[in-house]
Amino acid sequence: MLDKYIDYFGRRAPHQRQAFSPSSLPWLLHISDAAQYNKDLQESVEPMLDHIKTVGDSVQIATGVLSTLAIQPSNMLKALTPDMLATDLADYLVRKGVPFRETHHISGKVVALSEEESTPMDKLSYEQLKSVDPRFEEDVVNVFDYQKSTEMRSAKGGTSRGAVEEQIMMLKKMIEEL
Repeated sequence: MLDKYIDYFGRRAPHQRQAFSPSSLPWLLHISDAAQYNKDLQESVEPMLDHIKTVGDSVQIATGVLSTLAIQPSNMLKALTPDMLATDLADYLVRKGVPFRETHHISGKVVALSEEESTPMDKLSYEQLKSVDPRFEEDVVNVFDYQKSTEMRSAKGGTSRGAVEEQIMMLKKMIEEL
């Protein structure tokens, strides 16, 4: 039976009785060699096959999710919360010259204050923010803008419109090349 598949998918290398030639799928050769010739490699075959199954399952799940996805922008907007902008608050302070190692903690204190006061971060007063750190200035209110936050992430893989459009074009090109 193996001979039938070897003849169909590839030829045997003349010096190897049980292996496919290099023109066949190389990873099948690895599995064959591991199972037949090397006990150390045998231990790596099972995890590799587990990973292959996991990737296959993941692709099926992603296909199902994407094929039934119904985007509802109004629900997405309702789900936005000011604490999602905590990193933007840290970035704001970095632009003011504060080292990031400090801004991370300051931003965390603002989130904690927001929770203590049961007040969304964007509704905290300037005085409340200033009590957390005196380097906050009145323009801090501009941080709480979801659209601006999205557009500021313009690096490759970022969330800005341009970065997302670039990713979409790249994926479409990859699909066309298949």
